[in-house]
Amino acid sequence: MLIKWIQCKVSSGQKQLFSKAQEEWAALEKVKGFIGQAGGWSLTSPDEACIVSLWQSQESYEYFMKQEHDEIFLNSGQKSTYKRISVSLFEGPSFTQLSSFEHLNFLFLSEEKTDLDETTLCLNGKNKKNGRNIYISISEFPINPIEKGTSVEIEKRWTVLKMH
Repeated sequence: MLIKWIQCKVSSGQKQLFSKAQEEWAALEKVKGFIGQAGGWSLTSPDEACIVSLWQSQESYEYFMKQEHDEIFLNSGQKSTYKRISVSLFEGPSFTQLSSFEHLNFLFLSEEKTDLDETTLCLNGKNKKNGRNIYISISEFPINPIEKGTSVEIEKRWTVLKMH
């Protein structure tokens, strides 16, 4: 599985436009190899949008980037809504708990493993560029941030799940 972590610095006056444009990524549900996506606004940096996207494989992700990404991106009008974007890719084990993905409210990303309860969905991966581990937790309740972590309140309208 491939995990894509996206962070966008958005001008405070553009947050509503960014959010509306992010909803256009619902088109991902029809893309071969796409698993799911969730995101929202950082709790510690309110002008930072954070999105995690899950793909079956590197190959399916690369196909999407070459064949379908630009059309969705251009149709969304999102380009003018953010100042800066950062994208990181991680390789991780297969993900099978997709049904619980849409019912959770908070996302937490960290370079350190956290001990969480059974209501939390946890993913992990290894950065494809620098080899560092990443831990992603998705929970019903906020997760206390640690030094190297990002907490995000999930915007339900940004959540996209693969159509079956």
